Amino acid sequence: MIKIILIIIPKIILMITLCTSSLHLFGEIRTYRETTGGEVLTVTYRIEPSREGFSISGTATDSGKMAYWLEAEVDRSFATRSWKLSDNRKGLNISAYRSDNTLILTKIQEGKKLKRVLKIKSDPWFQLYPLSFEKFAAGGRKTTRYWSINPDEAKAYEFSLTRKENSLVTVAGRDVLSEHFRISLTGFLALFWGADCWHRKTDGKFMRYEGVNGRPGTPVTVTEFLGER
Repeated sequence: MIKIILIIIPKIILMITLCTSSLHLFGEIRTYRETTGGEVLTVTYRIEPSREGFSISGTATDSGKMAYWLEAEVDRSFATRSWKLSDNRKGLNISAYRSDNTLILTKIQEGKKLKRVLKIKSDPWFQLYPLSFEKFAAGGRKTTRYWSINPDEAKAYEFSLTRKENSLVTVAGRDVLSEHFRISLTGFLALFWGADCWHRKTDGKFMRYEGVNGRPGTPVTVTEFLGER
C-alpha cells in the first residue's frame, strides 16, 4: 500500500503542475473587444512559450478587415525584448528591440523611413501594456516604473504603474474580482495623461482598460476581455 501511495502522489503533483502551468507549456489564445468612439475592434492575442520567455502575436480586425497586427518577444516577466507593429489605418510600420538601456527603433510611414536610438533607464520595457503587466499584477509589489514607445511620435516615455483597490469588473456578462491599477506618465507629465486597467485577482490576467490612446481630443479607448482558450 505504501509503495502504491508513493507512486501515485508524484503523478498527482505532476498533473496539478501541468494544469496550473498550461500557459508555460502550451500557450493560449485570448480575445478582447477594443472600442474607441465608433470604432469597435476584435483583438486576438496568441501567447506561446519560447526559449527566453514568450512569443506574442496579435491581430485587430473590424468586421473581418485587418486594422493592425503586432508581434513581440517578451521575457518571463512579460518585459518586451523586441516588438513589431503594422497599422493599416495609418500606413505605419514600426519595429524596435532592446539593447541594454537603449531601444533601437525603425519606423516607415508614407514612404519615409526613420531610425532612432532611444535612451531609457534600467526599468522594464512594457510595450504591450496592459497585457505586459500580468506578471507584476500577479505579484505583491505596490508600484513599478516602466518604459513604452509612442508609435506616432517614435519616442519612449517613462510610466508609473500603481496598485489600487480590489473591485468587481463585468467580464463577458459576469462579475470578476479584479485589482485596479493606475497608469500615469512620470514627473510633471503625469498632469496630462493617465489611464486605468483591471487584472483578475486570481492570476493577474488583463481584464479591462480605460484610457486615451492618442492625442488630446481622441475618444477614450475601452478594452474588454471576452474569453480565452
